[in-house]
Amino acid sequence: MTRVVLSLQHLFGWCRIDRRCPKDPAAAKTGCPTLLTAAEDAEHSAGGPVRCTSLIQNPFATVDGGRNAHRLNGKVSGLEVISAAKKKKLDSECRAYVVGRGKLSGHEHLTGYRATDGKRLGTSTNGRVNAVSVTPQMSQLAKDKRAKVVVHHNHPGGTSLSREDLHNLGRLPGTLEVYAHGHARQWYCAESRRERRFQDFILAADDAFDRCLWGAGGTSVPDELHNHLFNLGFSAAGAIRYEHKLDKRLAHMYNTLSSVTRRDLEQAVVEAVKAERSRR
Repeated sequence: MTRVVLSLQHLFGWCRIDRRCPKDPAAAKTGCPTLLTAAEDAEHSAGGPVRCTSLIQNPFATVDGGRNAHRLNGKVSGLEVISAAKKKKLDSECRAYVVGRGKLSGHEHLTGYRATDGKRLGTSTNGRVNAVSVTPQMSQLAKDKRAKVVVHHNHPGGTSLSREDLHNLGRLPGTLEVYAHGHARQWYCAESRRERRFQDFILAADDAFDRCLWGAGGTSVPDELHNHLFNLGFSAAGAIRYEHKLDKRLAHMYNTLSSVTRRDLEQAVVEAVKAERSRR
């Protein structure tokens, strides 16, 4: 039987946002993941150029379930789910898998499980630094709001969840949480608040974030922190629940940023989401 492997675009219906990065060694260092369409995937396999689409990464509190245990200890949206202890075990196993494989290969890897019963949903990689594929099983389940799929994948560059990660977390009812794990013990996790105009919020907030970032001399803000700073603002706006753990290097970068810069970037995102909500 031929094994069908779908790209993340097929799983999540990724929305392309005009945030591109060059396909070069620098992109690999910053961990900018690439989501490929079927045509781009074939072009890349043939040795052709590929456009790299930045993925937003989201921070979650603790890999062991930590602060989120109360949301999964019994029911989620009226559905029976696994215990906090079982979730802690599964999250730790998933993290160990994607990080372990990622360190060995230098590529992205993906795995996950269904929070309603703890069923593991397979593993996947396509042997690339900034791209990963998913199994048909995950693709199908992510469309069903009763599934409550928890997705874990690694970001070799250690960056946070991308805009596309957030967009698809919000629009697919079957996705409960998305984790991104770096290779230096940093990790990020996001849970959507399931707002109807979630995609519009992301687009408006992304535009406001960029204007604020570059209007204030964005070169002073390390690229590795862009997604994290955006996600902090998006969380403050109430669009997602966002938790994270930075490694010492990223924490130092964050702490040495001007508090005014951090405040202005967060406020730009909050105000953009607020303005978008008012247009309902």
